[in-house]
Amino acid sequence: MNITIQTMDSQNAAAVSRLLAACYVFLAERQGFSDAQLRRLLNERAAENQIQKSSQEYERFVAVTGGEIAGFVGVEGNEVAELFVAPERQGQGVGRRLFHHAEWLISSRGHRTLTVHTTGYAIPFYLAMGMHIVAEMPCSYGPLEGWTLTYLEKALSEPAASDTE
Repeated sequence: MNITIQTMDSQNAAAVSRLLAACYVFLAERQGFSDAQLRRLLNERAAENQIQKSSQEYERFVAVTGGEIAGFVGVEGNEVAELFVAPERQGQGVGRRLFHHAEWLISSRGHRTLTVHTTGYAIPFYLAMGMHIVAEMPCSYGPLEGWTLTYLEKALSEPAASDTE
């Protein structure tokens, strides 16, 4: 599968909003988010205007395959602030490609540690990407307040010349 990573722009906001909404519904079914939590996630995080706003707070990149956005990643400093793959595209290398792009970007900016925090569903993915668990703590704010978040880290080396595979 040909996967292209592109900088997200305002033209992508509607497609990313739909993808994120599908991901939150998918996660709610698997992790047991309450109806109220799901509604808040959809309204506070997946709404198109929120996508536009958060895109001004940190960098986002989209994975495009077959002319459609299959996933996206957000990078803030040395953190993968978010990484989502359309449910129907999981297991096809999209998440791996997005993660490697973020890893390359973070490393190329001089950071030697990559961090992420996540709910339970994505932990096996991040462990497969070479990360290790450093802590578990309750979320202190937002739609998942009180939900346990797992914090992971990965030591980085000097960046390769390119992030392409």
